[in-house]
Amino acid sequence: MLCPRQNRRAIFFWILLFVGFEAAVSAETNELQHNAVIRTDSPDREVGPQNLAITTEGRRGSIVSVMDASKAPMSIALVIDAGPNQSGILNREKEIASSLISKFSDTRTEFIVVRAGYQAATIANTSTGSVAVGSIQDISPEPGQKSQIPVYKAVASAIEELSLRPGMRVLIIIAEGNDSRSGISYKQLRASAQAQHVSVMTALVADHSTRGSKAILSYGWFLDSLAADTAGIFIDNDRNTPRVVNRLEQAIRSLRLVTFEIDGVSLGCHKMRTSSSSVGRLHAQKDVFIRDPDCQQRCCRREKASA
Repeated sequence: MLCPRQNRRAIFFWILLFVGFEAAVSAETNELQHNAVIRTDSPDREVGPQNLAITTEGRRGSIVSVMDASKAPMSIALVIDAGPNQSGILNREKEIASSLISKFSDTRTEFIVVRAGYQAATIANTSTGSVAVGSIQDISPEPGQKSQIPVYKAVASAIEELSLRPGMRVLIIIAEGNDSRSGISYKQLRASAQAQHVSVMTALVADHSTRGSKAILSYGWFLDSLAADTAGIFIDNDRNTPRVVNRLEQAIRSLRLVTFEIDGVSLGCHKMRTSSSSVGRLHAQKDVFIRDPDCQQRCCRREKASA
């Protein structure tokens, strides 16, 4: 027969064993869960696990949850083009960014502001809308004439900042559209954004036409593709600022963060297909990243080699 002290030790041992088992099960479950971002055709559209399907590599995932910005914490990063070419229209960029922040200041939203100059610089990282707006108002253009800016470096920096945040991740690019000397390709940005389930939305702002002969887009072509590949939207130099802000707001409120589990799919990057018979048209990130610490780097190297 065990003495009281031995009894206590035995009970303590079994408690530790049980807690350890529960923690291991929880960790294993989390490792099997993956995230993707989708956008519905309306902020009010209800989407739940019962009316959404995700498939990849011929396997159908099991939807764990579908959350909108009212349920999930949200982080919005804004990349502001401060190149010399934007000196005459920087105020329009600021107005778009500041007005958009005011639309989400009363929610559980974190704001990140990245200045895209000759060097990318994060100038605000805050949950207070007024602080974010103040940092935007202090932005001044880079000196020089007709100098192109490494915008993709600023975008990559914003994605990295967002990757540290839980919940919904949104990246707003307000820029002339073209990149110079970043050393980062569109395909690398796409792989990074999709790996971190970041939805990218672009508003081109320019004091000139963004289209060349035959109305073909000559500015922001890759940013248009980046938005399409990450459930975002692309706005081509619309000079009606309230309309631009409204479109961005509606698109953000239409985002949904999907958590799902899937078996029988190898680690790495795979094409993803979403479908629903009852919620209208869905826009979704094109690739899903089955959890693997080296997945993003492998995909970037593969896509860079094929570029």
